Amino acid sequence: MDRQVGMDNLHQIQINFDQSQVLLLNICLGILMFGVALDLKVDDFKYVVKSPKSIIVGLISQLVLLPLMTLGLIYILHPAYSLMMGMALIAACPGGNVSNYATHLSKGNAALSVILTIISTLCCVFTTPFIFSTLQHFIPVEKVADSDFNIHFADMVTTIFQLIILPLVFGFGLNAFFFLYSS
Repeated sequence: MDRQVGMDNLHQIQINFDQSQVLLLNICLGILMFGVALDLKVDDFKYVVKSPKSIIVGLISQLVLLPLMTLGLIYILHPAYSLMMGMALIAACPGGNVSNYATHLSKGNAALSVILTIISTLCCVFTTPFIFSTLQHFIPVEKVADSDFNIHFADMVTTIFQLIILPLVFGFGLNAFFFLYSS
């Protein structure tokens, strides 16, 4: 009985961001990317681009394997409908600056993570609605609600510029300044 009450409460949760909160969140994400960029070099990106196999494997992992594994978890765990849809939506969305930061902290290939974030975010105008609607067809429920996505490509490009490109350029610039200054 307690579980059902908890699930009913879960369905009532709403998160509403106003523009000032979105701006603050974007500033925080930009700062994370700036911190990652301080440690990156142009050669890191050249190395990744010269061996595109890692990019292809990363994109397949994110765009194919992650949604399939999410669907598997949905079938294993049988969560509430709202959680199923949330899991599907998260699996359909592109990676972001937090994953770049986590990759950087774990001493992973941050340049590859940044490249995958840029590609997956640019492609998300097409991939997010496609993956979500495909997953939605396989979610084991009797009644599936209609979901509509409205993602604007120009907004995605602007977001990538603000949250990834600008912090990268500033981070590279500061890194180069201190490298030249310390030489």
